[in-house]
Amino acid sequence: MNSQELLDGSGVSFMAQQFQLLNSQLATLSAGMNDIRALLAEQNEKIDGCMAHIVNLREENESLKVRVTDLEKKMDATSAPTIYSEVTSRLEREKNVIINGIDESVDDTKAVSNILLELNLPKPLHPTRMYRLGKQDLSKIRPLKVEFSSRQEALSILTRRPKLPLKEFPNVKIKNDYTPRLREELTSMYKEIEQRRAHGENLRVKFVSKQPTIVSATPKRPRDE
Repeated sequence: MNSQELLDGSGVSFMAQQFQLLNSQLATLSAGMNDIRALLAEQNEKIDGCMAHIVNLREENESLKVRVTDLEKKMDATSAPTIYSEVTSRLEREKNVIINGIDESVDDTKAVSNILLELNLPKPLHPTRMYRLGKQDLSKIRPLKVEFSSRQEALSILTRRPKLPLKEFPNVKIKNDYTPRLREELTSMYKEIEQRRAHGENLRVKFVSKQPTIVSATPKRPRDE
């Protein structure tokens, strides 16, 4: 088409048709781009969802690894002699308490007597033996193991330990005398509880038939006024 034809009516009509065609093609391309953008956004959402699911799977996998390890340890420790030794040790340790925070420069017997006096026990208690645990180290205070003649005596101290005045005994802590195996079980359970609490579970450790068990920590009901 020459310049003269572009100037007459047929040329103008041709150009108008070309512009309409171009506009139609641009509209089609624009719609296609919008569809592609929507598809990409949908795929990104799916990828984000998959990543979150992968993170959850990893956390669950770590938790399962811990449980499997614990089960393997328990299976290795289920022989009759081992069980008998563990049960016997736990029964013996129920007569004891572990006291942390008593300075080694003071007299242990006098310090324990002062603590027992502050607990306001129903009757006076007299330890059968007490001694420090571990090798002496001037950089830290060793725990003091205190043995009594019965489980009831040790239990009466453990139940009244919140009564110990914090002002007079700021560093003193009274604890159960657990076996190494029981301490490992409790440590593992507390780690599991921490992981499960992150997913919204409210849990705690409860001793059922003298065996630590993870149970639901049901909130206490308020007393009726």
